[in-house]
Amino acid sequence: MLKTSLAASLTCLAAAPSWGFSVGTIATKGCHERITLDAAREGGLLPHPESVTSADRTLLASLPFQVEGEWDRGTLALLISIRDNDFHGVQAANFAGLSEVHFSAHLQHEHCLRGAGNDGAQGDEEALALCRTYILDELRLAATATPGTNLEVEVALIDETRRVQLPAFQVHLGRALHALEDSFAHSLREDDFTQVRSVFNYVDPNLGNTYRVERDGHGHVGEFDACEGGLAAERAAAATRAAASVIASMMLEGASAEARLADAQLTLDRVLRYAPACSDGAAWCPEASELLQTYLPPTAGCSTSGAAPLWALGLLGVLALRRRSLGALGAVLVATAPLAAQAEEPVTVSRLTELTAHEPAPSLKVIPAIGLGASVDRGAAVLAIGARLPLPGRFEFSADLEFNPWFDLLAGKVSLGALNAGLGVNVRWATLGPVQLRSGVGVGASLLLHDTVSAQAGSIGPFALLSVLNVLFPGPGKTHFELRPDAVLTIPSLRGIPLAYHQYRLVLSLRLD
Repeated sequence: MLKTSLAASLTCLAAAPSWGFSVGTIATKGCHERITLDAAREGGLLPHPESVTSADRTLLASLPFQVEGEWDRGTLALLISIRDNDFHGVQAANFAGLSEVHFSAHLQHEHCLRGAGNDGAQGDEEALALCRTYILDELRLAATATPGTNLEVEVALIDETRRVQLPAFQVHLGRALHALEDSFAHSLREDDFTQVRSVFNYVDPNLGNTYRVERDGHGHVGEFDACEGGLAAERAAAATRAAASVIASMMLEGASAEARLADAQLTLDRVLRYAPACSDGAAWCPEASELLQTYLPPTAGCSTSGAAPLWALGLLGVLALRRRSLGALGAVLVATAPLAAQAEEPVTVSRLTELTAHEPAPSLKVIPAIGLGASVDRGAAVLAIGARLPLPGRFEFSADLEFNPWFDLLAGKVSLGALNAGLGVNVRWATLGPVQLRSGVGVGASLLLHDTVSAQAGSIGPFALLSVLNVLFPGPGKTHFELRPDAVLTIPSLRGIPLAYHQYRLVLSLRLD
């Protein structure tokens, strides 16, 4: 999945190696969503827009993906659930949490992938049987759900992870359809895409020290995640037809649950048929490799039979952005190194003490400040205005009012977030020539500016800030800059389960001394 830069590696990583058809993010096509919505229309599962409520609109605004065309709460439930196999309530930017989901030995069947113990040609049959059982179990729960019954589901929203009541029929149907659709992206098939010749393996190539393709099967193939252009579009169309057929079975009017299940099984019998690609009983062989090459473009993009190094590089890139105050501290030290080098003599412990001891006492003067910053760990921006009041000695009071919009980095959706007001205090630890090294804390209040699933706009709660080490250094003229890595906790609503939005952010402020 790595191309020639970290940005490309993160884009490939956003498709997530074990996701099968990609889900929608700012960097990837929503193949699962598109396939499912097309299949729902073909299968007769249509939305009822007239039933949409204000709570439904709030839920849609909070979801980390877009919905095109007509929709209702059932549509949202179907799309949430079609993504649930990939996320299990983990937010898209939480790569450590997603890694646990995707490498789980107990969840491979949700993607129609081989598990660690599915060896040889027999492993293909075992993996398909587990996948089929999972699909039928979810379809049975959908078929037997009483109309109007809701199921409480943990959903990763833009600003929080919440348990949301969703129509049970669509929840179970979506999970089943995800596995069915993934069976097309996670297997090598014949030209008509009905007969499975080999099932791919995600866990062993990435985690197994003894991985052997002849025994464990071929690793996940990134090109199969696409749904546009050439063979990718044909594969997606085949998955759409299969999903539409299952939906049509589940929508049979007047039929019993068992009759609907029996009809759906006919589709599974047709699209999950297995004929081993290797006659010698191996999981992979030259004949299978030749067949695979007919489906691949001349130059491989994000394809991999063992994606661990690519995951590692992409993950390092993301972790470098979200490594809390330590990452920001590194940036502070790099940025201020040239300034520190301006000192007339080397900085030793005794010299540091001397410099600090002879700091001039500041006059009591209110200093205006404006600041701009961002958080990537939990997507947020910061636009702040404030004032500083230096005190004799090491301390300084601060007051800030900040507009703090929240966003989902991968989904590209932005909400108004919160308006935060806080008072704080900074303490200077050392003066290195023109540079001051300081720490700060602050507390205040946070006002929610938009409706969420769990709180309404206008809710107010506490706000807290900690800056372990920040830097004050000269700017042009009589100005100074503050470079501040902050750990921030915004809790604009305390009702029920508090709405807490933590941020690890870097803020640059201009002080008009």
